[in-house]
Amino acid sequence: MRLLDELQRTATLAAERERAARHALYDEGDRRAHRAHLVAKAELLAGLEQRIRPLMKEAPAGLAHEIMAAVAEIAADAEQALAVDSVFYMAALLHPMDPEEPDELAAIIEKVKRAESRPAD
Repeated sequence: MRLLDELQRTATLAAERERAARHALYDEGDRRAHRAHLVAKAELLAGLEQRIRPLMKEAPAGLAHEIMAAVAEIAADAEQALAVDSVFYMAALLHPMDPEEPDELAAIIEKVKRAESRPAD
């Protein structure tokens, strides 16, 4: 698996869990399923740092530290959400303070894409 593939897979799965959680709560009225989807989202994000560590040898030049720092922050936030067992906190994961800005994971994905599309020196 490539680094970019894992980052994109995680973003897609997290978004799917978020949609499923909203559907469970707002369309089905099922709080247990809502919580289960948000826990799955948080667990997915909490494990991201471990999943990409072996892939970091593929990181574009000069971005490895930035990628790991951003992913470590995402994972720490997810671990904290799980530790305090807050569905509100879990739902807020990957939601930027400024809705005009991409979330942390989307921003890293875009940086990796741009770096990979640059011609080699």
